[in-house]
Amino acid sequence: GWIMDKIYVFLSSVCHINSIALTIIVFTVFIYLCLFPLTYKQQKFSVLTRKMQPELNAIQKKYKNKKDQASMLKQQEEMNMVYDKYGLKMSSGCLPSLLQLVFLFGLYPVVQNIPEYVTKVRNVYIPLVEKIQATTGYEKIMSSLATGLVPGAESLDYTKAGNMIEVMYKFQSSTWNELVDKMPKLESVVNNTMSEVSHLN
Repeated sequence: GWIMDKIYVFLSSVCHINSIALTIIVFTVFIYLCLFPLTYKQQKFSVLTRKMQPELNAIQKKYKNKKDQASMLKQQEEMNMVYDKYGLKMSSGCLPSLLQLVFLFGLYPVVQNIPEYVTKVRNVYIPLVEKIQATTGYEKIMSSLATGLVPGAESLDYTKAGNMIEVMYKFQSSTWNELVDKMPKLESVVNNTMSEVSHLN
């Protein structure tokens, strides 16, 4: 999230581009560059595995009908010798995949809720959040709008600006229109926010 925020700030202040989509693209390229050494190792492992597969198959064939412990140990020893010959370990192939998975698990919540991590995007929503929170009965209205968009919308604390922004980030144009119907006094602020958000997206 911190990296995503810095990329957005850079694009906004240096290139004068305020775009969540472009930020995600640059972020993705950055992550791919960071993961390249792991990807390279994984591809190298795949190529070497294909090369040594005939030798491993020959060893498995040789010990196919031998189930005693001595034969099994001998088979394992011969297979390890093949791995050593190619400079590989049996665990070499899965470790890069697991590390990539950790990155992806970290990336998912960031992309799901950009305003939580990118300050300039969050700031677009703040004027509207303040106006909504100054309206009587806003919690009930927000809860009804958020139902179906955000899991557990009924139990969210709408006095917290972060929760309000998380909900509004998932609004569709029909939801924005519904908000205007329920809070007609805020129409101009809602329209401004909706316009800025659609521009960012």
